[in-house]
Amino acid sequence: MQSDKIALAVIAGLATVTLCVSGCNKGGDTTCSDFLSQSQDKQNNEVKKMYNDKHGADPNVVKIAALRNEAKLYCSTAGHDGTKISDVPIS
Repeated sequence: MQSDKIALAVIAGLATVTLCVSGCNKGGDTTCSDFLSQSQDKQNNEVKKMYNDKHGADPNVVKIAALRNEAKLYCSTAGHDGTKISDVPIS
């Protein structure tokens, strides 16, 4: 009985770690196709992660809006469906 509980706890722990790791991506890993189909809030989160990965700090709301618009423009013009938003030239 005790070994069943331990085995179940280990399996649950491994499943949790797997979900956390697979759910965490760098901000720039999102493709243009996915980015353009997301809600504004999700797009904001994506560019915020991308900026944080590059600069090590969170951007302010004005910068987030500017980055979101830059990514949307880039994806709609120079990018294609498979282009990652990390390819968007940002400062």
